[in-house]
Amino acid sequence: INSQSQASGSQAFIPLVTTSPHGGKITLANLEIITQSGYESTLTWNSLANGLYQNGEIYHITTTHEVKASTGASLETCRIQFKGSESSLYLGYDFSSGFFKLGDDDNYLSLHPSSSASPLGSNIMEIDWKFTVNSAWDDEEKVVILSETLADNGVIGMLSGILLEPDVGNAVENDIILTDFKLFNSAGAEQQLEQAYSNQVLKLKGNVSFENVDISPSPTSYNIVVEERGFETDGEFTNITWTEVANTSGFIAGMFDWNVNLGLFASGADTYRIRLSNYDGGDILCPPVEYQPDADCGIQFNLEIDILDPNLLSFELYKRNSGEGDINLDDNWRPVYDDSWATPKLQQDFRLTVSDIPTPPESAVLHVWVQNDHDTNTNGLAEESEYIQIPTTNSGISENATFIGTYNDMANSGLKGIVSVWVECYDLAGNSVDGGGPGFENDYVTYVSMELEYPTIKSLNIENSFGEQMISSIPTNAPDGVGIWNQTMFAGNEYNIIIDAEDGNGW
Repeated sequence: INSQSQASGSQAFIPLVTTSPHGGKITLANLEIITQSGYESTLTWNSLANGLYQNGEIYHITTTHEVKASTGASLETCRIQFKGSESSLYLGYDFSSGFFKLGDDDNYLSLHPSSSASPLGSNIMEIDWKFTVNSAWDDEEKVVILSETLADNGVIGMLSGILLEPDVGNAVENDIILTDFKLFNSAGAEQQLEQAYSNQVLKLKGNVSFENVDISPSPTSYNIVVEERGFETDGEFTNITWTEVANTSGFIAGMFDWNVNLGLFASGADTYRIRLSNYDGGDILCPPVEYQPDADCGIQFNLEIDILDPNLLSFELYKRNSGEGDINLDDNWRPVYDDSWATPKLQQDFRLTVSDIPTPPESAVLHVWVQNDHDTNTNGLAEESEYIQIPTTNSGISENATFIGTYNDMANSGLKGIVSVWVECYDLAGNSVDGGGPGFENDYVTYVSMELEYPTIKSLNIENSFGEQMISSIPTNAPDGVGIWNQTMFAGNEYNIIIDAEDGNGW
């Protein structure tokens, strides 16, 4: 009969386990229970987890062991017992050989060299057990850990322990699974697995954990691979093949955020998949059914690869007041370039035209900085945090993508303030338009807010090849003959026309 006690207050519950090669009735007679005092042990569990998992964690248990002088015995060995449903194993320490393992033929645990033993007095020891759990330890619903004090007279004192029995999942688990998978293009837009669009760079996110346990396996114990589907012909049959295009080890805490480059020559439409591989523990379980995992527990996705960037053709402002005229008429728009000008308005209508092959972008955002409105630190510089974002709508009036929106630059009225704009725009594959960035040196267009001023000519003079200007009016008592005084020009000679003009908006 094997017995193991669990103390509860002033009572001790002793479960009895009997075994026999034959069936039948068992009757207990003359049952005798002998207890002895003076053999003490304690156990402190120094972990947040309610189980033992191969997640790379160094588990830490602190125990104390004492054999009192009243027993007439001495402390010989300190142990902790791990008791599962069918077997037990031990970590131990004795004074002659130090730390050891017992009954761990399958290498469930590995003692860490940082484990230590410290005497607290005569026949009293404190042990810091440091160990890791190996993936060979298969599923256990619950595990009991007991502190054991062994005396040289053969008495084993087991007075302290802990029961690991989580509400969800097993106390020991070595099957892993991929969940919470999401696919993004390089612009960060989430894609549908049935039809995804990207350039050659993908972002893959998900979680790798033990089955029914919110704990991840050790990052070094498995790999995540991305594979491309192919076909090969074998006589009359066509077989599906999978070629690895990316491979990485696991991620700390199991949450992966992985940028995958499919390679320089990846293009067109193909099918790819992500799966777990090279796991050295239990089973790799298939992802949840909503991902429609294949026979190898891979998650497949169809991907159309577009490597061409969209092209920003123009940034234009509406010539008329907002709401007046026909916005679809090209004559009502004018391109705006660096170092040009525009009249400030409460509603400054703008238009962006973007081309792309095979499909133009669906949306665009204009970033605007108006000096006398957004220069919060008054340093005269357009800084990234000072820009505001202006949404746009797709007008759909041309084969290219045309986006229209409105912003307010009236704060610059009468002050000749600067306006800086840049464009953020991505196609379905996540390729970005070259629309500039924050700052005068990086933006797409920098212009000055100015009221319309028409150019004027202040004077016009004609000068002959000797540098003599013609007199604008014939003077009194002009000399006889022809000359500059009567504004005569002679054939075959060279004259310069000199114009003095000005334009308040610049030429």
